[in-house]
Amino acid sequence: MALLIKQLFFKKRLAETPYVTKTEFHRELTTVRDKIDARFLALSEKIEHLGTSIEAGLARLDERTKK
Repeated sequence: MALLIKQLFFKKRLAETPYVTKTEFHRELTTVRDKIDARFLALSEKIEHLGTSIEAGLARLDERTKK
């Protein structure tokens, strides 16, 4: 994860200043963490929706095969 952060944020910062302050680092880290959390929530919702769809499809299939 540190390598990812380094690649994303430190390249553009090196041209501006030779160092990154602790505050800037924590701000960028918080931004990355928020993005990861948002994507995780979106994926969780999609997986839950997919599971619900599969359950509904299996219930319909079960009803068809009972007759």
